[in-house]
Amino acid sequence: MNLFNEILIPFNLQIFYFFNHTLHNNFFDFLMPLITNFADDFAVKLFSLVIVLIGCFYKNKKLILVGILAFASVCLCHDLTLYLKQLFLQNRPFISLNDVNLLVSKDVFAHDYNFSFPSGHTSNIFSFATAVGLNYSLKIREKTFKSAWILFPIAGFLGIVRIYIGVHFPFDVLIGALVGICSALIAVKIFKCIFKVFSVDFNTLND
Repeated sequence: MNLFNEILIPFNLQIFYFFNHTLHNNFFDFLMPLITNFADDFAVKLFSLVIVLIGCFYKNKKLILVGILAFASVCLCHDLTLYLKQLFLQNRPFISLNDVNLLVSKDVFAHDYNFSFPSGHTSNIFSFATAVGLNYSLKIREKTFKSAWILFPIAGFLGIVRIYIGVHFPFDVLIGALVGICSALIAVKIFKCIFKVFSVDFNTLND
């Protein structure tokens, strides 16, 4: 407990103030509240369905499966995150601290379940990034690489945005990322079991 109080909590606050205060500027103040919406539960699920639709349009079985997997991962992640929020009941920075640069309306967090730990936006986007990033490859200039190389930095950036706008502590974002990754890995495991029952080769998701 002493380690947590003397080291982890001050470190958590130092990182929070670095992003929420030190990097504070008018351009970011305008941009970040807009960007954060891309990690919303609805938006990430919509991205997943768009992948499915694109797969259907091009008759690409791999894209369809990846989109369905991403959607399932985010649904699992969302429920797990809500459970953890209710378990820990941690207040958000603008409630716990007096000098937070809050860049979104408090009305957004009026619901009783809207606690801070872990970050739902971060878990959503990392779940999506894991499900898609590890199971779909991109080909650029004759070189093939996992889309995770693009999606994970984006997910990390969106997690930092949650700190910048004053609605999450760094630990919220870190654990949110882990929850998202684990949710996606669990979803992949479940999909593999289901595909095995129907004698479908799940490895068709991989290049």
